[in-house]
Amino acid sequence: ICSGILMIYYFLVLRNKRFHRYNRFYILASFFLSFLIPLVKIQLEKNDAQKGVAQIIYLLADYNASMDAAVADKGFLVNWNMVAIGAYALVSAFFLLSLVVALIRIRQLLQKHSCKNLGDVYLILTNVKGTPFSFFKYIFWNEEINLQSATGQQILQHELAHVKEKHSIDNIITQVVMIFGWFNPFFWWARRELQMIHEFIADKKAVENGD
Repeated sequence: ICSGILMIYYFLVLRNKRFHRYNRFYILASFFLSFLIPLVKIQLEKNDAQKGVAQIIYLLADYNASMDAAVADKGFLVNWNMVAIGAYALVSAFFLLSLVVALIRIRQLLQKHSCKNLGDVYLILTNVKGTPFSFFKYIFWNEEINLQSATGQQILQHELAHVKEKHSIDNIITQVVMIFGWFNPFFWWARRELQMIHEFIADKKAVENGD
């Protein structure tokens, strides 16, 4: 519910605005707030509850508690809880494994291919499918792209923007969020929007001094 409210507000108010850096940190904050807000406890004194909504809430809570107790006595609830927990853990393990495999592949690329120093950034020359892309201070460059051409320079500026803006940190955060919150459709939406914002920021930098 928290992530839904935050993302609906983003869609209605912020999505089509050009302050991409603000939107970037808004979406990152929405991940954390979606986990933190439900931890806030609001105490209601049952004795002070009057007629109206509060009484209905307590009535439903008592009814649900009695139903849970009745089902638990039959052993049905425990079994389904275990199935649900097992399914959740299995999918979470898949996302965790995906993150570990991606990091291992990046490490292998660093070990197998030559490196060129560009100041604070390292250019890894390769022809692996999916390049060019960046990861922290490393830019994995496809050797088929002429680095000295106008297009090559724009692509390089694009990747340098990713490095300087530290977008890799965002990607790690979102991947960790998906490990625990993969079942939440609003997290998938937020991750896609964040990736799009990264591209907007990098594209703006790439064409800053050109067409």
